[in-house]
Amino acid sequence: MDKQKIWKRLTDWEKSPVLNLVKEAFLRIKIQWYAEVVRENPFWKIYYNIGSVSFKLSQIGTPAVPALVKALEIGDEKVRVNAIRSLTYIPDKSIVPHIIDSLGDSHEHVRRQAIHALFIVATHSALVDIEFVSPYLLKMLKDSDEYVRLKASDSLAKISGYLTEEGNCESALKLVKQSTSSVMAVYSGRKGLYDISDRREMLNNFAEVTIRIKNKMNKSKKQSKARRDVLAS
Repeated sequence: MDKQKIWKRLTDWEKSPVLNLVKEAFLRIKIQWYAEVVRENPFWKIYYNIGSVSFKLSQIGTPAVPALVKALEIGDEKVRVNAIRSLTYIPDKSIVPHIIDSLGDSHEHVRRQAIHALFIVATHSALVDIEFVSPYLLKMLKDSDEYVRLKASDSLAKISGYLTEEGNCESALKLVKQSTSSVMAVYSGRKGLYDISDRREMLNNFAEVTIRIKNKMNKSKKQSKARRDVLAS
């Protein structure tokens, strides 16, 4: 390889192994700096900067986890929400306990973000099994905040739909039944206009998923029958 090609490769920001190491080192230093700021200056503008670098933090991966976990201890809920948002897209199982802990956060916005994060790590990242996260989401249907409950029901309905598409209709139907039972138990005796509206919205979500599950099951039965007929002929 001639000198010109070597120089071009070394100075290519995307492909140069040297520059990639420099970039990685710079970002790691930046993470450490954020961690120090969070620890020493809890009222600094780190609140908003963490949100602006969320994508970069998630790109760094596991090395970013300690700083983001530290951010979950900050008093401003914006910091905690952005920290969970960043943790969500880091493919590391060590983030899961911190997301679960955030389900019990004092602020409803953080709890809602934690619900979304748990849904993502179970369905998209596949860091944990759906069976593992479902009990936590079912528990959130009893949350004191109506929007948290709606977020939990929406996530459970989507998970049921995900299971259906994967061909696991029995598990999907079981989860829908558990979810609707929890909703009915939570709203039992509540006569308020908002309570009635929330309950109807939740149950409608699960009703739509149930239709999809039943259609999928009927389609599978027809396909199985068709295969048996072919084999018998």
